[in-house]
Amino acid sequence: MINQVVFEGNLGADSISVITEESAVTKFNIANTVKYKTKAGEEKEQTTWVKCEGWGLPKWMVEKLLKGVRVIVTGSLKENVYEKDDKTIRSLFITTDTINFLETKKAE
Repeated sequence: MINQVVFEGNLGADSISVITEESAVTKFNIANTVKYKTKAGEEKEQTTWVKCEGWGLPKWMVEKLLKGVRVIVTGSLKENVYEKDDKTIRSLFITTDTINFLETKKAE
Protein backbone atom coordinates (compact mmCIF):
# COMPACT_ATOMS: atom_id res chain seq x y z
CA MET A 1 0.00 0.00 0.00
CA ILE A 2 1.09 3.56 -0.63
CA ASN A 3 1.24 6.07 2.20
CA GLN A 4 2.70 9.29 0.85
CA VAL A 5 1.60 12.83 1.57
CA VAL A 6 2.66 16.11 -0.05
CA PHE A 7 1.60 19.28 1.77
CA GLU A 8 2.49 22.94 1.23
CA GLY A 9 2.03 25.57 3.89
CA ASN A 10 3.45 28.15 6.27
CA LEU A 11 4.82 27.36 9.72
CA GLY A 12 2.54 28.67 12.45
CA ALA A 13 5.38 28.91 15.00
CA ASP A 14 9.10 28.20 15.25
CA SER A 15 9.91 24.48 15.23
CA ILE A 16 10.72 22.67 18.49
CA SER A 17 13.42 19.98 18.70
CA VAL A 18 13.38 17.20 21.27
CA ILE A 19 16.05 14.59 21.97
CA THR A 20 14.63 11.07 22.38
CA GLU A 21 16.30 7.73 23.04
CA GLU A 22 16.33 7.07 19.29
CA SER A 23 17.29 10.41 17.77
CA ALA A 24 16.40 14.10 17.63
CA VAL A 25 12.89 14.92 16.45
CA THR A 26 11.84 18.35 15.22
CA LYS A 27 8.13 19.16 15.49
CA PHE A 28 6.29 21.91 13.66
CA ASN A 29 2.82 22.80 12.38
CA ILE A 30 2.04 24.11 8.93
CA ALA A 31 -1.12 25.71 7.57
CA ASN A 32 -2.54 25.85 4.08
CA THR A 33 -5.36 28.25 3.24
CA VAL A 34 -7.61 27.68 0.25
CA LYS A 35 -9.89 30.42 -1.06
CA TYR A 36 -13.13 29.51 -2.80
CA LYS A 37 -16.55 30.86 -3.74
CA THR A 38 -19.85 29.44 -2.55
CA LYS A 39 -22.71 28.78 -4.96
CA ALA A 40 -24.08 32.16 -3.87
CA GLY A 41 -20.83 33.84 -4.96
CA GLU A 42 -19.59 34.55 -1.44
CA GLU A 43 -15.80 34.37 -1.04
CA LYS A 44 -14.62 32.05 1.74
CA GLU A 45 -11.35 30.72 3.13
CA GLN A 46 -10.59 27.35 4.69
CA THR A 47 -7.35 26.78 6.58
CA THR A 48 -6.03 23.28 7.23
CA TRP A 49 -3.38 22.75 9.92
CA VAL A 50 -1.06 19.75 9.79
CA LYS A 51 1.38 18.56 12.47
CA CYS A 52 4.78 17.42 11.18
CA GLU A 53 7.73 15.54 12.65
CA GLY A 54 11.21 15.45 11.15
CA TRP A 55 13.62 12.86 12.56
CA GLY A 56 17.38 13.53 12.51
CA LEU A 57 17.15 16.79 10.56
CA PRO A 58 20.42 18.67 10.01
CA LYS A 59 21.00 21.68 12.24
CA TRP A 60 20.91 24.16 9.32
CA MET A 61 17.43 22.94 8.38
CA VAL A 62 16.07 23.14 11.93
CA GLU A 63 17.37 26.71 12.21
CA LYS A 64 15.33 27.70 9.11
CA LEU A 65 12.05 26.16 10.30
CA LEU A 66 10.70 29.45 11.68
CA LYS A 67 7.24 30.98 11.99
CA GLY A 68 5.90 32.16 8.65
CA VAL A 69 8.34 30.18 6.47
CA ARG A 70 6.66 28.49 3.51
CA VAL A 71 7.59 24.85 2.90
CA ILE A 72 6.55 21.76 0.98
CA VAL A 73 6.85 18.56 2.98
CA THR A 74 6.60 15.01 1.72
CA GLY A 75 6.31 12.03 3.98
CA SER A 76 4.00 9.43 5.39
CA LEU A 77 0.83 9.88 7.38
CA LYS A 78 0.95 8.48 10.92
CA GLU A 79 -1.59 8.23 13.72
CA ASN A 80 -0.99 9.19 17.34
CA VAL A 81 -3.30 7.41 19.79
CA TYR A 82 -3.45 8.12 23.53
CA GLU A 83 -5.87 8.08 26.46
CA LYS A 84 -7.06 11.29 28.13
CA ASP A 85 -9.89 11.59 30.65
CA ASP A 86 -10.93 7.99 29.92
CA LYS A 87 -11.27 8.78 26.20
CA THR A 88 -9.17 7.56 23.31
CA ILE A 89 -7.71 10.53 21.40
CA ARG A 90 -6.51 10.05 17.82
CA SER A 91 -4.65 12.57 15.70
CA LEU A 92 -2.85 12.42 12.37
CA PHE A 93 0.56 13.87 11.56
CA ILE A 94 3.17 13.70 8.82
CA THR A 95 6.55 12.06 9.40
CA THR A 96 8.65 13.98 6.89
CA ASP A 97 10.92 12.44 4.28
CA THR A 98 11.79 15.75 2.59
CA ILE A 99 11.33 19.43 3.41
CA ASN A 100 11.69 21.98 0.62
CA PHE A 101 11.86 25.66 1.50
CA LEU A 102 9.86 28.02 -0.72
CA GLU A 103 11.00 31.00 1.34
CA THR A 104 13.17 31.41 4.40
CA LYS A 105 13.79 33.93 7.17
CA LYS A 106 16.93 34.81 9.08
CA ALA A 107 17.04 33.46 12.62
CA GLU A 108 16.78 36.30 15.12
